[in-house]
Amino acid sequence: ELDRACAELVRVVNTSGRIVIGLVDPDAMAKMPPTRHGFCIRPVAEVIDTLRAAGLTVEHRRIDQGFPSFHLLIGTPVAKRQ
Repeated sequence: ELDRACAELVRVVNTSGRIVIGLVDPDAMAKMPPTRHGFCIRPVAEVIDTLRAAGLTVEHRRIDQGFPSFHLLIGTPVAKRQ
């Protein structure tokens, strides 16, 4: 329930706070043992879109030092209009 999880993150973060999510590259995750046990792999773009829909601006940083590569998603609450 990615949408509910993202909505809860937005609900609890302070307007000056940040949410940082680290993801292993989905292509690499697909080859790892947890996926054989029902582990849900989501494309990075889907996670970013869901965070944005929940009310965050998202900065995506890809870290390509070795295998597998990692993705950092840094979410900042969107200022609410008065």
